Amino acid sequence: MEDIHVLSIYYLGAFIILHIGGVLWSEFTNQKGIVSKIVSGIK
Repeated sequence: MEDIHVLSIYYLGAFIILHIGGVLWSEFTNQKGIVSKIVSGIK
């Protein structure tokens, strides 16, 4: 169980980094304003 716990923490950290990188990538390329739409709830 300890090995699974440690690996899940590493995978979660990698997922968060990739997710933030993807959001920043889309924000600075062709989908500008996606973060503000998510935060404000504008459709």
